[in-house]
Amino acid sequence: QNPLIGVLIEIPSIVEIIDDLAAESDFLCIGTNDFVQYMLAADRTNRWVKKYYRSDHPAVLRGLARISEVACRQQKELSVCGEMAHEPAYIPFFLGIGLRILSLYPTFLPPVQKLINRLTISDAKLYADKLLAESTLDGVHKAKKQFRMLFNQS
Repeated sequence: QNPLIGVLIEIPSIVEIIDDLAAESDFLCIGTNDFVQYMLAADRTNRWVKKYYRSDHPAVLRGLARISEVACRQQKELSVCGEMAHEPAYIPFFLGIGLRILSLYPTFLPPVQKLINRLTISDAKLYADKLLAESTLDGVHKAKKQFRMLFNQS
C-alpha cells in the first residue's frame, strides 16, 4: 500500500538539489554510466568525443562524494550501478565515501568480493580523500597508482 520511492541519479543537476530529493525519497541509486556522460557532456558511444568520458574526472568523483555524504547524513540507502560499480579502482573509493551497496552482474561478484575482503574502511577513506583532494586527471592517476599496491591491484 505504501511503495518505497527512490531516485535514480543520472544527471549532474541533481547534485545541487540532492538534499531535497533525499529528504523526499526512501532510497537513492547512482547510475554511473549516464552520470559520468552527462557530467562531462561526453557521449560514451560517440567516437568523436568518447575520449572525454572519464570516470576519474575530479568533478565526477566530487559529485559522487557529495551525493554519498547527503545520503549518509540523511540515513538513506544509497547504491551505485554501472561500469564503475565493478571497477577495482573505484571499489575502495566508494567504500571510502560511505557507499555500501554495489549493483553488479553476477560475473563480477567474486572479484569484487575478493577485493573488498582485502580492504579496511580506514584505508578506503584515506584513498577516497586523496582522490577527492586532486584537481586534475593527472593528480587522480598518480593517487590511484600510489594506492594500487596498498589494495593489491594490478
